[in-house]
Amino acid sequence: MILISRAQISLSDSEFNQAYSILIKAYAVTELQIWGENYSRISKAEYRKLIAKNEVVFARIDEQIVGCIHCFKKDNTTYSFGLLAADFKKKGMGIGRTLINYVEKHSINKGALYMDLVILRAKNFEIENKVALKNWYQRLGYEYSSSHSFLEIEPKRIEKSKKLITPSLFDFYRKVLI
Repeated sequence: MILISRAQISLSDSEFNQAYSILIKAYAVTELQIWGENYSRISKAEYRKLIAKNEVVFARIDEQIVGCIHCFKKDNTTYSFGLLAADFKKKGMGIGRTLINYVEKHSINKGALYMDLVILRAKNFEIENKVALKNWYQRLGYEYSSSHSFLEIEPKRIEKSKKLITPSLFDFYRKVLI
């Protein structure tokens, strides 16, 4: 059974490292063709800040962290999520879907009407896991709304944009929650 809990500032170092490892491995694998080898999606310090803001939710099986998601308020009617990751050894167990269901319900309880998400994808070719992810989100009710370049969305992150190994786009999706 998958149990969902908000991350706590007082996580043990072991729990934090377990969650962080799952997150980093997931993005290193799924964005290899976009960022290349040794890609680290987020630093430990940045991840700790999200946890301190109470914006990270963990999935656990048998008290072990097996997945995580970052959920945050964008505006008065919209929440968003990202940094969704699940332990590859537990694939197909419903960890991702359970995390998304939790953050959608949480957002509705906070007054949200919409949930947004973004997928970074290669501009000039398809990456199998990105196509699968897009299709999965669409089955969950997320509808494509627009695409933008990295620098259109992150204009202050020029140095990071230079690390892209292929031209890439952010695809935006939205789900009506109520």
